[in-house]
Amino acid sequence: MEYTANSDAGKLKVEIFVAFGSCACMYQTYLDRIMEVLQPYHEFITIAVKNAADPEGEKLNLFESTIIVNGEKKFTRVDALKQFLSTNFASSRENQVDR
Repeated sequence: MEYTANSDAGKLKVEIFVAFGSCACMYQTYLDRIMEVLQPYHEFITIAVKNAADPEGEKLNLFESTIIVNGEKKFTRVDALKQFLSTNFASSRENQVDR
């Protein structure tokens, strides 16, 4: 199962891996928090939510819910993702507001 939104080229690729095999109560709050962090940047990113138990997740050796940015940076904590985005996209968001 995979959900993809905002699939425009040239945007930052954010992949969210969660264990869909477990009860939704185990990952829904995590997804809600991630989406809240990503929402202000929706014009600059593509989002894919994937099952950590699928071969792609297993290949990446994911043992917990993980966020991968551009196939390179791994985050397991939402606050770390938030810090990364605010550091890397602050000027882009300000330019959008100025328009």
